[in-house]
Amino acid sequence: MANLKVEDLDLALTGGQLVLASDLEAIDQSLRSRLAMVRGEWFLDTAAGVDYRRLAWKKRPDLRALRAALRDTILATPGVTALRSLDLDFDATTRALTVSFSATTEAGPIDYRETTP
Repeated sequence: MANLKVEDLDLALTGGQLVLASDLEAIDQSLRSRLAMVRGEWFLDTAAGVDYRRLAWKKRPDLRALRAALRDTILATPGVTALRSLDLDFDATTRALTVSFSATTEAGPIDYRETTP
């Protein structure tokens, strides 16, 4: 598996040439982009992405449904073979959501942790 490499939300270039991400790096990049996409955001496929508006971006998020949506998104990512753990931590005061998971992929293990404000 290979994808165009993205760094700081832009295509990576070396010597004016596009750089490819492969193996574990490509799977990790795919996971991060899939989890960052909000459902309805991409005009070519409004069903793509996680439905954060309905599940997470409200006063009392539905963590059980959000967990299921994240699990489905992770497991549907090409190269991911198993989800070993998935933890959600919602801070009601700041409304920050931390998503942590460990997954097994065709290229090795991936550990992920991201907090959204």
